[in-house]
Amino acid sequence: MDIGGIHNKLVEMEAKLALDRVNKLRLQTLLRLSTGKRVNSVSDDPVDFSIASKLKAKIAGLTQALDNVAEGLTIFGLVEGAYENIMDNLIEIKSLATQASNAVLSSTARQNIGDQIEQLGSDINDLAKSTTYNSVSLLDGTNLTGNLSYTFQTGDGTSNINTVNLPAVSTGQLFNDGSAGTLQTNITISAINNGSDPKVRGEFTIATSATAANFSSLITNIDSAITELNGYMNNLGIVQNTFSTKQSSLLQSINVHSAVRSDAIDADLAKEQSENVRLQILQKTAMAALAQANLQPGVILSFLK
Repeated sequence: MDIGGIHNKLVEMEAKLALDRVNKLRLQTLLRLSTGKRVNSVSDDPVDFSIASKLKAKIAGLTQALDNVAEGLTIFGLVEGAYENIMDNLIEIKSLATQASNAVLSSTARQNIGDQIEQLGSDINDLAKSTTYNSVSLLDGTNLTGNLSYTFQTGDGTSNINTVNLPAVSTGQLFNDGSAGTLQTNITISAINNGSDPKVRGEFTIATSATAANFSSLITNIDSAITELNGYMNNLGIVQNTFSTKQSSLLQSINVHSAVRSDAIDADLAKEQSENVRLQILQKTAMAALAQANLQPGVILSFLK
């Protein structure tokens, strides 16, 4: 029996197995270095792969919710700007009504002021109509009764839904709750038709015969409208603060879940690089051992000649 030959075969087999094992480990390490992930398939680590998949879905939902909140804040910013412009118009209307209350004004001057007030009221309606987002009217309210209601998904679950009411702010809503009526003698406002005619938003009509006393009484209506709009602005500020807090909370939640997912599947690149160097040395050693094992029978035969 050729004991030396059997031994050489065993050495060769062990060298091949060692080389195959090192090659496999090094390929795995190189994959981790190239992808930055320790778990690249479910076979690498079934438990962590499952955890990472669930976290990925969670993060996707939170990220979309964050986008929704940001979109909501953009909408509220548009509404805030419209409210501020409308408030400026109401203040100007009050100033003009106060001026028209002066009994020493001529009827012509008072009529001119009435025309200005009508125009400012029309401007308020135009602002309400033109405040839109993605072609959706935010403040007009001529196509429905009551408040305009908008729903925002602000989390990844069914419980994270915020409904925001934005009251219509046309003159018809601010001064007479959408109904036609006489605000004061010689000063009327048309009704909002709530969908039957979206062009009708409630308009001021000030008769040429309106007196100083009529304008003086109108100031009370204007103050009520200003108070109403102030309430809308206050509520909007509360909603904006709520959404800003939600935005910060979502960002924190996304960061936490992303960190947990990273711990589950991401590779330690420094560790993997060090492992790659170690395996590279072992690979060269195994190749040298295999070459030596293949060479050994020839060396023995040369001694026998």
